[in-house]
Amino acid sequence: MIPGSKPLKAGDVCRAEAWAVAVVNGNSGKAVRVSGCVLYEGNLVMEVQSAFFFRSRFSDYESTFEMTGEPDYSAELVTDVEVAEGISCT
Repeated sequence: MIPGSKPLKAGDVCRAEAWAVAVVNGNSGKAVRVSGCVLYEGNLVMEVQSAFFFRSRFSDYESTFEMTGEPDYSAELVTDVEVAEGISCT
């Protein structure tokens, strides 16, 4: 549950979203990680993470991936030279 959100109760109409964040082949099978969220009245009330493992040998490496969270960065380009060169020390 998201801190500060009200608990859901019977009859609440919610929207759920989910997406795969990783599909990775290993020596003994395929690992799949899924993230999701539940929204009530447009507000995020719950985040969910699940993992699944499928035992077998898989060779479909072209369909594997892993999403990683990276911090957001911003750079203020003040002068025309910084914009042209794409550099900034801030």
